[in-house]
Amino acid sequence: MIKVIKINRKRVGISLILIGLIFILVVFQKNLYGRLKLTALIHNDIKSLKEYHMLNTYLYKLPENWHTRLREFPGEEIIYHNEFISQDNVIKGLVQVWNINISLEKFLENSKEVSLKQNIIKDYKIQSIDLGGNKAYEVTYLIQDKEKNIYRSFEYFIPRKGGFVRFSFFVNNDKFKDSMLSVFRTIVSTLENTGMNKTFD
Repeated sequence: MIKVIKINRKRVGISLILIGLIFILVVFQKNLYGRLKLTALIHNDIKSLKEYHMLNTYLYKLPENWHTRLREFPGEEIIYHNEFISQDNVIKGLVQVWNINISLEKFLENSKEVSLKQNIIKDYKIQSIDLGGNKAYEVTYLIQDKEKNIYRSFEYFIPRKGGFVRFSFFVNNDKFKDSMLSVFRTIVSTLENTGMNKTFD
């Protein structure tokens, strides 16, 4: 016996319209997010980004007019370290690759305990976020130095096999602008694993 399937043309039409609207919204959202990132860069006098390669495995980008300095550390934990400072000396920070045999969650927990004992820190917060397809932990806090200057700190930790990649940004509290947060997240989202062995967890 042949079954007759009745198609409700009105429902099909509405479904197709909804699918089309969802597609348009997704495309619009991506374009809007890209424009917001571009606006944040321009607002902070950043015209272009320069590529940096580390350990023949990772690629990331920093503003072209920022000054950088590579440093080496004894031991086997910090296997890449690049310091940077913005052209106006407002933003300072670093990019590191850590080779360490404990979970990132445990490392962050230990680091928080040590930092709170050794430094004057306020408003310490940690959250899990997605940046450029990479799972990351964003750690923010206020820190006071020996001269009683207060800095806003924004640190990002991206898990990798055998350790993590770290981006740190420090800004004098008086010089901080809300748009800087978008700049920091944009920079971290440029991180790519270009090696043969994709080791991001």
